[in-house]
Formats: sequence, structure tokens, C-alpha cells
Amino acid sequence: AAGVAEAVALDEARATLAPTTVERSQPQGRDSSGRERMGISTADLTRLPSVLDPSFVAGGWPRDDRHLAVSRGFADENRLDVGSVVAVVAGLAGAPAAGPDAAARSATRSFVVSGIFERDEVLDDSVGLPGAVAGLPGVEPSTELVLVRTRPGADAAAVARRLGAIAAAIPNSTAAPTDRYVEEQTGALDLVLGIVDVLLFFAVLVAAMGIANTLGLSVVERTRELGLLRAVGMERRAVSRMVRVEGVLV
Repeated sequence: AAGVAEAVALDEARATLAPTTVERSQPQGRDSSGRERMGISTADLTRLPSVLDPSFVAGGWPRDDRHLAVSRGFADENRLDVGSVVAVVAGLAGAPAAGPDAAARSATRSFVVSGIFERDEVLDDSVGLPGAVAGLPGVEPSTELVLVRTRPGADAAAVARRLGAIAAAIPNSTAAPTDRYVEEQTGALDLVLGIVDVLLFFAVLVAAMGIANTLGLSVVERTRELGLLRAVGMERRAVSRMVRVEGVLV
């Protein structure tokens, strides 16, 4: 489309971590076999940096099929550093545990961590070259996103409209500029935060009414008590301070 300077397809695949990769007392996100699932984004890494900058905190992009870059959160959860080895197990659903076809239906592949990047909502747990998952049975990458960089001076909204017309021919596909894409991805969270803000407002309002009611009753119902305290010599300032301290304690 006119105005497009670079377009890079980003594929997504799901694999399974080998049991020896990480051992935790309370594992999260594990499948029925008890192993943890791992998301792998694959793309042409010679072109991907021109449209996406995930801000590496250590290392860099993979240079071959035996390396993967992982997100910082995934690395922290699994105690990984640059140079660590991640073992991935692949297998077809319903494959027999043993038999002549077992080797063809399951495979284990090890990757070396080439870099650790800050969490990027576009990328999955890890990112590598397409050849990293090629040939792994049961791991079928699918194109989830096409990242586009517009030419200098081009109207991003206009380019998005032209791309949207092209994407209309593909089911469940849309095109959007970066700011609108971010709004769409965070819209549900913004709604939840709005509801929480409203509930918080009512909670504070009820608390304030309760405190005001308590202070009012403490004065009205204790008129004679306060009068007696004044009669025996308690100063007006001391009476006011006593009521204020009670209010702060409430």
C-alpha cells in the first residue's frame, strides 16, 4: 500500500517447556501433562528491528535457529540469564506415548538465551527466527500480526485505512495505527479501572458519612457530659481537641 516503508509478519507458536527446564513449587499455566507452555514469536529478525524496539536489558536478537530472546518477566519466572539453555518439548495431541511413530510425533529442542527484553505486548514469551520452530511436530506457527512502518511524512491514519481495505478481505483482520491499537488492547483494562474508581469513590463517601455521623452523635448525645467537663474546669480548646482526636481515631 502507498505510504508503507516496511512490513514484517510476526508469527506465533506455542510449545512446551521440558520438565528439567524449571522446577517450581506452585507452577503457573501448565497443561495437562504438568509442563509449562511457552509462547514463541518468529519473524525475519533482520527486518523486525526496523518496526519494533523491545528495549533489550541484556544481550540482543538471536542470530541463528538455536537461539531465542526471552522477555524479562519470563526470564525472571524461570531464572534465566543470557547463555541459559531452554529445552522445549513438542508433540502432537493424542500421540501415543510409545511406538514406532513416537519419535516422529514428539521432539525435544534446546535453545540458548541470546538476550532478555522488556515485556512487549506485541511479542510473546520469546522471539526467534522461523527456523527455530520449523520441523517441531505439533508446533504450527500462524501469522498473528503484520507490523508496518510508514514512510517519513506519511499520514499513519490514511495508511491504516488503505491497509484496512486490504485486510477486509481476510476474516477477523483489521488495521490500526499504533495509538489506536494500544487503545483497543487496553480498553478492557481502562473499563475495569473506571469501575474500580467508582467503587472506591462510593467507599470513601460512605466512610466520610460514617465518620461525620459518629462525630455528630458524639457531640449531640454527650451535651451534658461536655457541659460537666467544662463546669469542672476543662478549657474549650481541650474539649475541641478531645472531639478531634476521637474523630481521627475513628
